[in-house]
Amino acid sequence: MSESELRQELEAAARLLHARGLVAAYEGNLSARLSPVGTSHHPARSLMLCSPARCCKGELRARDFLRLDEQGRPSGGGNPSTEVELHLGIYRHLPEAVAVVHAHPPHATAFACTAEGLAPLLVPELHLLLGGPVPLAPYAPPGSPELFASLRPWLGRSPVILLANHGAVAISTRSARDAVHLLDQVEQVARLTWLARQLGSLRLLPGTAP
Repeated sequence: MSESELRQELEAAARLLHARGLVAAYEGNLSARLSPVGTSHHPARSLMLCSPARCCKGELRARDFLRLDEQGRPSGGGNPSTEVELHLGIYRHLPEAVAVVHAHPPHATAFACTAEGLAPLLVPELHLLLGGPVPLAPYAPPGSPELFASLRPWLGRSPVILLANHGAVAISTRSARDAVHLLDQVEQVARLTWLARQLGSLRLLPGTAP
């Protein structure tokens, strides 16, 4: 995919992220890998396109995404997202990752503010999509080096990771739009879990434990 096509895809993914209510105001950030797998270690090569800081994702245009090198430095000016180190860490650690989206899905984030996260398996979608429960990384301050360290143990094991008291991150090997769909599915499961609790005790999937 060319850079122009990647920019168009990121614009569409950002609008979808906002339209689905997975972010509000200036929340969230998203990126797509520019360098082919196996070449991102070259410092002179731009590594990714990333959303700029303090922007409404529903208003982003293709031209707004910044080109960043492996150190997170933009070419052509602009201020990248404060979570740029999170994106860089994921791309360095997972050569197969092509897109990363960080958002604050309301129900999923509410569960990320509890000790259990989304551990109970109520519907088969989590098995089919993620292979199991959504991991919950311990809290780390937004924009800090500790944030990437907090989720690193789950990289390669689940495409979506909840961030305690913060939000969620989706990592796709397909596209930025796919990463948004992953977050949307996790948010749907969080809504269903919350609704089921209002109706009474939870009935888990056969063969699973609380």
